[in-house]
Amino acid sequence: MIFLAIAYSCWQWSLIHAIGAIILLLFFDIKARKEELWLSHKFSDYDAYRSQVKSLGKARSICAARILDE
Repeated sequence: MIFLAIAYSCWQWSLIHAIGAIILLLFFDIKARKEELWLSHKFSDYDAYRSQVKSLGKARSICAARILDE
């Protein structure tokens, strides 16, 4: 959904649509973080599971670290 919103804002060359896409990105990022916190509280072995599974959060952290290193 986020990529579709970004693509649509690029296709329309609309700042309003781009802002909406950024808001969607922030909303789903915050939602995912809260869900991970809730899952780690509910399931004691969730942290072990999370370390074995790929997620966008890890990719986001790696990209941010690379940008900050430059």
